[in-house]
Amino acid sequence: MISNKNVKGEHMKRITLMGLFLVAIFPLLFGQEWAGREDWPDDFPRPEQTEKSLFYIQRNLNRHTIMYDLNLKEDGTLDRKDPLDNYWRQYESTGLRREMSWIEEWLAYGYRARKKADDLYQVKLRAHKERYITLKKDGDKWKATININGEESILTNIYAYADESGILPDVKHVDIYGISLKTGKQVKERIYD
Repeated sequence: MISNKNVKGEHMKRITLMGLFLVAIFPLLFGQEWAGREDWPDDFPRPEQTEKSLFYIQRNLNRHTIMYDLNLKEDGTLDRKDPLDNYWRQYESTGLRREMSWIEEWLAYGYRARKKADDLYQVKLRAHKERYITLKKDGDKWKATININGEESILTNIYAYADESGILPDVKHVDIYGISLKTGKQVKERIYD
């Protein structure tokens, strides 16, 4: 006669083995070949620049892009309480805009902006709080600037490289790209996590 205790024990072993198998096989089934993408891929989209465009973030996971544009009011002036309009550009599917979920905004792609003067803001991205972005008006245009390799530069884009093989992404490094205000040439800095 088989005891109820033995049946439960065997059942728990099977569940545990199945769970371990799924954890091991999940990255192989759903991975995005992260190991082959160490730098900003040439085949990734370069979003169209508009008068509102500031910078964007891309990740090695897929081609979806997080856009950061000026948040302008109907009269064309900057919304002083919420100066940036951040959203997804869904390049892997429709190519259309998708709003951020509150968790995406809160944990990774949101920002905090602090007004320093009428035409000057200090912006910190939630995902990278160590370095701030300066949003400032230069003549009649707004620019997002950041320090890249010791040079004040216009921020153009950020590329995050993460190991996607685990349950949660593990960011290995972030590349910051911009145009040096001093030389007018493209600059890049890699930050390791």
